[in-house]
Amino acid sequence: MELAFELGDEEFFLAAVSDHTECELEVETMIPRSDGTVLEFLTVRGADSGTLEEHLASSPGIVEAEVVRDAGDELLVECISESRIGASLADERTVFGRITATGGRGRLVSEVPPHVDASAVVDAFLAEYPGAELVARRTTDRRAPTLTEAQFPNGLVEDRTEKQLRALRVAHANGYFAWPRERTADEGADALDISTPTLTEHLRIAERRPLDEIFGASDADGD
Repeated sequence: MELAFELGDEEFFLAAVSDHTECELEVETMIPRSDGTVLEFLTVRGADSGTLEEHLASSPGIVEAEVVRDAGDELLVECISESRIGASLADERTVFGRITATGGRGRLVSEVPPHVDASAVVDAFLAEYPGAELVARRTTDRRAPTLTEAQFPNGLVEDRTEKQLRALRVAHANGYFAWPRERTADEGADALDISTPTLTEHLRIAERRPLDEIFGASDADGD
C-alpha cells in the first residue's frame, strides 16, 4: 500500500522554505544523529544559494544548514534539523519513499508492507500531525519491501553495521569520495556528531569488505 500525505508550512519547515524562496526541495537522505537531531541532504531547484541559506538559517526546525554543492540550477544542501516527519512514518514500520516541498506545501510518500495495518499508520501520523491530509492511498504492483528504513542496514546489507552505512552515506552524499575531494573527513564527522577517527574507522571497514569479496580476504587484520 502506498500512502501520500500533504502538509502545510505550519507543520513542515521545508514547506515554509519552499514558499519563501519559490523553490522545489526534495529530501535525498535522512540520517538520525546521536543527539536526537536528523542529518538531511536536500536537492533544491529554483533558488540561489545565498537566499536559501538565509531562509534555512531562520527556520525554527533547522539547527544548521550549508550549501555543499552549487550546480547553478540545482543545489545540494546539508542540514541538521529537529524534524521528525520522516521518522514518524518509519516508526510505524513503513518504508521511506519521497519527501518533497514546493509552493508552501509538503508531500510525503511512504510504502506500507503487506503485514502492516495501513489504517493504523494513517491514524498514527494524523494524530501526530493533525494539519496533515491523506491525499492518496493505493495499492502498488511491485512487491513492497518487508523491512523499514531503520531495519534496512542490518537486514539487507550483509556484514555492514548501521554506523558504517551512515558513514558511507554521508561521505558519498557530501562529496568525500569525489575527485578533487569536496569535503573533508572532519566535516563528515561533524555532520554525524562523531570524532574524525571514528568516521575514518567506519569508512575503512565498510570499504574493505566489498574489496575482500572481489579479491579475496587479505591476511591483514582490520576488523
